Amino acid sequence: MENIWIKILQTLPRLEPKTLDSLMKLLEDLGVAAEDDLKYVRESDLTAVLRPIQARKVIEAWKQIDSLPITSMLEVNVPSPPPMTSMLEVIVTSPPTSENSESSLPMTSVPKVNVASPPTLENSESSLPMTSMPEVNVDNPPTSENSESSSLAVQSVPYDWAENFVIPWQNMSDELMKSLKEGKRPTPKGRREFINTTAKNIFKICEKPGKKNLSKIARKAIETYPSFSDVWCNEIVAGGCESLTRSFVIKFENLNRRDAFSSLKRSLKEENSNNERKLSASSIYGCLNWQPKMLPIGESDESQTEKQNQMIKISLVTKPGEELSKQTLTLLEETYYSQRKDINTLKNITFLLNSWPLLFSEQGFFQHFHTLTGVDIPELMQNSIQTKASTIIHFFKSLSNKKNSLKETFQRYKKTKSKVSDLEIAVSLLLQHFSEKSEAVFKSIDSSVTAKDVESMLILPSTPCLISSGDGSSISYMISVNKKIICEKIKSFETGFFMMFSAYYILNIDYAEMACVTLEFIQRLFF
Repeated sequence: MENIWIKILQTLPRLEPKTLDSLMKLLEDLGVAAEDDLKYVRESDLTAVLRPIQARKVIEAWKQIDSLPITSMLEVNVPSPPPMTSMLEVIVTSPPTSENSESSLPMTSVPKVNVASPPTLENSESSLPMTSMPEVNVDNPPTSENSESSSLAVQSVPYDWAENFVIPWQNMSDELMKSLKEGKRPTPKGRREFINTTAKNIFKICEKPGKKNLSKIARKAIETYPSFSDVWCNEIVAGGCESLTRSFVIKFENLNRRDAFSSLKRSLKEENSNNERKLSASSIYGCLNWQPKMLPIGESDESQTEKQNQMIKISLVTKPGEELSKQTLTLLEETYYSQRKDINTLKNITFLLNSWPLLFSEQGFFQHFHTLTGVDIPELMQNSIQTKASTIIHFFKSLSNKKNSLKETFQRYKKTKSKVSDLEIAVSLLLQHFSEKSEAVFKSIDSSVTAKDVESMLILPSTPCLISSGDGSSISYMISVNKKIICEKIKSFETGFFMMFSAYYILNIDYAEMACVTLEFIQRLFF
């Protein structure tokens, strides 16, 4: 992979180190293991990390790999800079053990590259030795404003770092270490502590270690304390370290989530307050069409504004919970570009409600989410929610005799006179199991309380929240975001819950801190 790394730097010498790391990770995920695999990579595979022109340059360079000799892997022909600028050189230095011989390269305007190479190959005086783990210092070419080059250092990581990694057992809690030394299986809390503490130390060495290296570290942990092993019916399964490795992989996916994509901040300002809170945006993570690059064919800024005004007029005669016409849904679909533009420039919730009121209807929200992520929630609710919710309930019933809190949750819903959705019970059980706050996900109010009363009287979280109103057969739901009601008169818990869940993606908001594990679990289970 190091040759691919060098080739990318040749083609895109000004590429930022973080973008380069993201590109290499993307290539690994695509299955690229050697240079020969690059001919199967398409431009569309790279657009998640590179800009279109950069992707085309890289693809064009990779098409020529078969015709390039190995000896030219570090030579790049780049147009010379403007007059009066200094020429940059490529210097290849041999290690101390080799003879004091230097191979000179023609002066070009490529970045300065210092490569520590292994012993040179025989009979290759005119060729450059191949490197295993090069260190590259890339200097940006001088600009007209400043003739001095700025240097970007790309640090290499030892190839065998995982074999030499020492697990920081001394940083673990006494409770966890006592359980491990007694041969007891770690509790979920202890297991999370081990993953988080170890991952923190790994991250200092290598930000993107990969599953192979994480598997080696998981194996070390199991060899030291076998109680970490995966056991089924008193037998070790899949080598014993698969679940531990998977936990490490998920942890690093979360740690590196924002490296590959742009990160925003949604500024959530409380009504009638000078206090301002900032929430990290989820950005384009999990989205297929986060921000269209251009207006639809035949559309202009004027036509978008005209359609927006038309929908505002329609909203004035549309009652909460009323079904939208096909014409209105078409208008929403055609103005998706402008909706995303306002959302991604972090307009506040009040502005969005006034500018795109029909977006916050049930049909408008789900249609927008479908365009954004490719997930059709109405179809999802019809086909799989009941089955998966029932599976969760059945699983926790088997644990209810061991955990009093789960038993109490089952008893509470059993005493409820009104019919309760399986999804509501499943979410409540998950929140209880992960020791998270149900108030971060949903609240209940009396049927006599209006939306305006909720905003002024009820203590609401800034993150999306589902609010149930009334009881029995007359129950309905509403959604709040940043303590503002964005939708009301929702007829079912399933619809309300997934509207609330969609709001995190549509409005670029991180999962609520007090319910993030439950929401992450639901994302992975249902989507």
